[in-house]
Amino acid sequence: MRERTGRSFEIVTAALLMGAVAPILLAAMLAIWLEDRRAPLYRARRLGRGGQPFSMLKLRTMVCDAELQGGRLAPEGDPRVTRVGRLLRRWKIDELPQFANVLRGEMALVGPRPDTLCAAEDYAAEDLRLLAVRPGITCFASILFFDEGRALARVADPLAHYQAVIRPQKLRLGLAWLEHRSRRSDAAILGLTMLAFVARPLARRGVAAMLRAREADGELLALCGPADQLASRSGSPAAARG
Repeated sequence: MRERTGRSFEIVTAALLMGAVAPILLAAMLAIWLEDRRAPLYRARRLGRGGQPFSMLKLRTMVCDAELQGGRLAPEGDPRVTRVGRLLRRWKIDELPQFANVLRGEMALVGPRPDTLCAAEDYAAEDLRLLAVRPGITCFASILFFDEGRALARVADPLAHYQAVIRPQKLRLGLAWLEHRSRRSDAAILGLTMLAFVARPLARRGVAAMLRAREADGELLALCGPADQLASRSGSPAAARG
């Protein structure tokens, strides 16, 4: 009954938000199409609840067939990112179509961000617990890694850094959310996500407070420090897990 009530709340909230951002979404789609006359929507195959794949909707921010021209990660400054795409990424407008994924029951408003299909091959046993819930539009990691593209641009090998450092940290943040999830904490995460657009340091401090309440260790709390230090944090996957 509780899950059904929560799902009803998500549907209503996602529908209202979809309606509110519809003018922005339509304007962005038109801008993408005018730039290169190609489809503005991008469907990314991601891991869903129970490990089932689904198509996560995004606005296209890169040239078509971008993965054939380079890696799947696109640090800030990647030439494959279009002029319109740079603006959309900066303000996370490219994520707005995911409200449709929420309405379809493939995603939640709050939950661990959906990973790539091949990522589960590297999951530890505890990480697989994250596949028991629907992935979300936002989470602790979305706030703390708001400027992930900028951080990746500062390292020599973005993909290696992401796999060895950032992904393990994101998984640990997802588990910290999962172990103490509640409607109240989800509402707080939604609020902090909105705050991150206008006052990122305050939003990071808010996440730090929530992690302290969960008795998170020092390594996770360190992620709540200045965003420009993210690229300097390095280590093996094992080290990142603590």
